[in-house]
Amino acid sequence: MGDIWHHMQCSCGRSFGIRKGSAQSCPRCGSKISRKISVFEDSIKLSEAVSRANLPNELFGDISKRSSKKGLGLTSSMGDSKSPSAIMRAMNQATNDQGFLTIQSLTSELSRLQIEETSAEHLIGQAELEGILVRTTAESWTWLQQSS
Repeated sequence: MGDIWHHMQCSCGRSFGIRKGSAQSCPRCGSKISRKISVFEDSIKLSEAVSRANLPNELFGDISKRSSKKGLGLTSSMGDSKSPSAIMRAMNQATNDQGFLTIQSLTSELSRLQIEETSAEHLIGQAELEGILVRTTAESWTWLQQSS
C-alpha cells in the first residue's frame, strides 16, 4: 500500500499537502495551526486539490473554460503523428509522486515515447502560459488542475 497524503489548510488560509505522519507546518507562514481538509492515496490528486484550493475561484473558472476549449494549445505546434492527448499523458507520466514536473523528467518521457515534434521546454512554457502549470521552483512546475 502506498503513502497516505493529507490536504491541510493553515489558519492563514493557505492549503498545503503533507505525507501522513509528517510535520504539518505551513510553507507560507510556518504556522503549525492547520486543519485536515481531506485524505488522498495519490500524491498527484493531492497536488491538484491543493492547487485548486489555493487558486482564486474567478481564476479557476477562467482556466477551466480555456483548457476545456483549447486543450493545451498543442495542435498548432504538433504534427499529425502525436495527438495532444499523447502529449498530456507524457506530461502526466513525467510528473513525480510529489506532483512536480521538471524539464528533465519530461524530456526523458518524450524520448521514451519517441515524441520528437516538440521540446519539453516548449510544452511546459505553453502549459504555463495557459495557466495549466505553475512554476514552483527554478526547475519544477506543478499542475493547477487535472488535465484529461
